[in-house]
Amino acid sequence: MKTMGFHTSDYGINPDKMYIMGSSAGAGTCLAVAYFEPEDITTPVNTAIWGDWEGNSGNPGYSSAISGLVALWGNVTDTLTIKPGDAPLGLMHSIYDPTSPYYSDIDPILGKGYGSYYIHQRAENTGIETQLHTYYYKGHGTGLANPQYLDTTITFSANFFYELEN
Repeated sequence: MKTMGFHTSDYGINPDKMYIMGSSAGAGTCLAVAYFEPEDITTPVNTAIWGDWEGNSGNPGYSSAISGLVALWGNVTDTLTIKPGDAPLGLMHSIYDPTSPYYSDIDPILGKGYGSYYIHQRAENTGIETQLHTYYYKGHGTGLANPQYLDTTITFSANFFYELEN
């Protein structure tokens, strides 16, 4: 089967599922895509400018539902948007991250922020499949930039997605 320019059967890709992964702000974006619904947004969105919630990707017939995600060094402003039945979640974060809190923090602009520890707790409490890998270095995103941690980051992420498909 050829889908969106890819030979899915050649690469073992399931075109009916979508997995996403992001680091830092990308992790926050992945968490928002997977767990926010229109009713979770408290500020009105001008759909005339930004389009509808689902948008228009030019790929009709394909669901935008997330089948699983891995968030590296991310956080959210509210864990209550994570609800039973939502996508499985893999998290990686350093307990000593100075940029994106592992636990929680108060940002002067965004307000309260919840890191991987509380996101993981919320996922567990709502019955969502979740795994948390905690690093113990001082830094933000070092698991991608430092070869000492890169293998662990790749292995965790690949295994998480593989387990979801098998």
